[in-house]
Amino acid sequence: MSLKKVDRFFIKAASMFSYIGTVWLFGLMILINTDVWSRVFFNSPVKGTPEIVQNSLVGLIFLMVGWATYQGKHVRSTMIKDRLPQKAGDAIEILAYLIGCILFIGIIAASWEPMLLAWKIKDFQGEGSLRVPTYPLWWVMLFGSLLSSWMCLRKVVLWIAYFRGKGPRPDDSKEGAEAL
Repeated sequence: MSLKKVDRFFIKAASMFSYIGTVWLFGLMILINTDVWSRVFFNSPVKGTPEIVQNSLVGLIFLMVGWATYQGKHVRSTMIKDRLPQKAGDAIEILAYLIGCILFIGIIAASWEPMLLAWKIKDFQGEGSLRVPTYPLWWVMLFGSLLSSWMCLRKVVLWIAYFRGKGPRPDDSKEGAEAL
């Protein structure tokens, strides 16, 4: 399989994960509102809402982080970078994406064994009438980290190609879905 096909696969997967995260977030919004209104009008909350919301936050982050990395839409402060010459600022971009790649690979490495254990014992959270399975969230976290590490590495390659004069400047606000 060529590098371009792998890149396209990861871009599409990140897009799909983000879409799933968006739908999940909308469902969570409905659940939270239903819980609040049930408490107000019927004095009876929706059972398991805190456990569902708590575990969903982890899933949502890792579902959406790959697409955010691809689009360069992470929250960041450019206060220092904006005061540097353009090449120095661009070097900071490369360094930030390299650190991001290493960080996400570290998350994968550190989470592998706990994920296997959670899957083996079918880990759940909560007591009583609703027990929320947490073991699928480990897979979401690992695959989201894999997508993000790929996107960070992709950005490093695009920036290096730009510095070597073999590609356009990878402007995050205008980057399309071009493959490596």
